[in-house]
Amino acid sequence: MPRKKLDTIDYEEFERRLAANDERMRLELLELEEHNRKWETLIARKEAYLARLDQTIVEMEREEAEIEALEKELPSLRRNVRRRQPIAPVMQ
Repeated sequence: MPRKKLDTIDYEEFERRLAANDERMRLELLELEEHNRKWETLIARKEAYLARLDQTIVEMEREEAEIEALEKELPSLRRNVRRRQPIAPVMQ
């Protein structure tokens, strides 16, 4: 199989291509850095959101415990109140 002969380029063409490649790589790096910053911002916001949710859960559990304690302090109404009987029989 015949080998394709490579074209030779002069130094100026090499430098031009190298500079163009460097510019492409620089732009790609800038895009990736921006993409990375967006991800970091998103992660930080989600972490803050989760922290707020955790705090809300802690507050809800504390409220539930306080309510339960208050309920235990109150006498049961069922023990103290006589059950009323209907005046007329209930139709079924």
